Amino acid sequence: SDVLLVLMGDGNQRATLEREGRDISALRFLPPVSREAYPDVLRAADVLLVNERPTVGEMSIPSKLTSYFAAGQPVLAAVSADGACAQELAAASGATLRVHPGDPAGLAKAVIELQDRREGLAGMGRVAAAYAERSLGRPTASRHVLDFAVDLLADRRMAGPR
Repeated sequence: SDVLLVLMGDGNQRATLEREGRDISALRFLPPVSREAYPDVLRAADVLLVNERPTVGEMSIPSKLTSYFAAGQPVLAAVSADGACAQELAAASGATLRVHPGDPAGLAKAVIELQDRREGLAGMGRVAAAYAERSLGRPTASRHVLDFAVDLLADRRMAGPR
């Protein structure tokens, strides 16, 4: 088909993935890009993938997810339904499609589903960008830090001097 999967970077599994994927014509490996070029590379994709191991569960949200939303691109996420990443995906409802991790057939089916609704990808991207602007930008982060500090000080005052 006309699907092209691009894996970019020099992660610790790259050599293994290149070896295992050497006969897959729809798979390309690219070197990492500069920090300045990274947003442009993300915007060049039709869909961006977050892929976690099935055992990850309650880990923190992958930092690339924030970059993906900020790039205004749809996100396909193979993550646990009850983890922190899935909660963030749910908050960005309409920008993402989640599948179970560790299920290659389910992931392939989701890629084909997204390909079949190509006209809807732009709308998903707009939702992603709006979510990033509303919920992940510097003003929101600053407000959360300030609220956290105020809550800590309030708890300390309630407990009295030590």
